[in-house]
Amino acid sequence: MTEFMCGFGKKNIVERKKSPTAIPKLEGFPSEEELLRAERETSPLVLALSVSAHCNLKCKYCYTDAGEKLPGELNFENHKKIIDEFAALNKNKKYIVIAMMGEPFLDKSFYNAKGTKIKDPVTGNDFESQFPIIDYANKYNIKVVFFTNTTIMDPEIASKLKNKDVSIIGKLNTLNPSLQEEMTGNRGSFIEENWVNYEYKDEKEIKKIKVPKGLKILMDAGLNKADEKGSTRLGVDIILTKENYKDIPAVVEFCLKNGIHPVLDTMIPLGTAAKKYPELKLELEEDKWLYKKLVELMGPEFTKEEFTGRPCSTFRAGIAYDNFGNVKMCCGGETENLGNVKNDSLKKIYPKIVEHKEMFLKNLKENGVIGGALKPDMFPECPVAANFRKKLENHNETY
Repeated sequence: MTEFMCGFGKKNIVERKKSPTAIPKLEGFPSEEELLRAERETSPLVLALSVSAHCNLKCKYCYTDAGEKLPGELNFENHKKIIDEFAALNKNKKYIVIAMMGEPFLDKSFYNAKGTKIKDPVTGNDFESQFPIIDYANKYNIKVVFFTNTTIMDPEIASKLKNKDVSIIGKLNTLNPSLQEEMTGNRGSFIEENWVNYEYKDEKEIKKIKVPKGLKILMDAGLNKADEKGSTRLGVDIILTKENYKDIPAVVEFCLKNGIHPVLDTMIPLGTAAKKYPELKLELEEDKWLYKKLVELMGPEFTKEEFTGRPCSTFRAGIAYDNFGNVKMCCGGETENLGNVKNDSLKKIYPKIVEHKEMFLKNLKENGVIGGALKPDMFPECPVAANFRKKLENHNETY
């Protein structure tokens, strides 16, 4: 795009670069001010929980070994007890993130089409819920964010979720259906027939693309419509790998133009991802190329967004636990003998988590795994991902 300007009696052509597009802020995560206060007060702000390991995909980059439902996993009564304790810990606004293992729609503590009978923790009245964890948390005015691959989404579910205090993060590593299917490792889940046509307006033209049907259903329900603050309730998780890095700018552009928050995730070398990490990790020049393209689209501040390389809110001020109740440092960490939420109270557990994280960061800095100035042409890496990457590269181990 050019612009003619007068100067010194002649017309000069001034090249104007395309301005970065504002990133839609994803509703459901704490602000920096809230995090700083929680850190000062040593008060948990985020509860990151895992439902069943049951999943209908087998993603190459998965940092867990999700797949089959396992015996002894937590049920809704377990989660309810923990949410009660979380709600009682302080009066600050609180958040729940449902991440880690499995596809949540395959676990009845998250979604039960027949309904689950629940007692309202505030009024004491009984009610039926198809979304037990979400509705129970919402009764305490706790915001919920959950990750889903969107393959089970339908218009009725999306319409009901629209009316809850919830934000949703789908899965979209590429706009190429066959590559998405290849990366998610389950033939038939993202085949061409499950993608639908979608059009959106760019500066100069109408873009015609295909998107996963489940994601389109969430958009049709209005989850990507900005609120009065310009925030959205729809995001997509985008994993940075060698297989899809050239496609990521197009995915991000689609997100920015359609009110969707792009969640850019570096790989955590655990679980399945540890085995695939050597072949999937970005090389230096690929990393630089992608970083440059994303700066052009979003500006250099994009690396400060949730899940984009910096310690996430769960790591900074949260409690995480796996599908058996074992406490973790964060969604991407391992269990560290910090307790089990079925047997130990969150009030007792949280000081141990804070102490453990402080020692963890201290060790990483002393061993040169993290620290120092970030290079301007590189993606920052979360401390947990950096820790396991270093172990993998040094010892050629898988976890």
